[in-house]
Amino acid sequence: MTYRLAIDYGTTNSAAAISDLPEGEAITVFVNRIPTVPSVVGLARGILVAGVPAENAAFAYPASTARTPKRDFGARSRWG
Repeated sequence: MTYRLAIDYGTTNSAAAISDLPEGEAITVFVNRIPTVPSVVGLARGILVAGVPAENAAFAYPASTARTPKRDFGARSRWG
């Protein structure tokens, strides 16, 4: 059986679904019982974190957190 993973990497939130082929029925991927994950990445004590942990760490490490990294794709920034 073949499966396909679809990821919607949004500016604010991201979501994912798995589809089995050829039927094509999509099943939403839940993370901690939530269908969307914040599109936040950052470094907390030298560890790469993403989603809710990154959102929580943003208060302690604002300089090393990208709250909307999708807006910076393709741009030269402090990350590149």
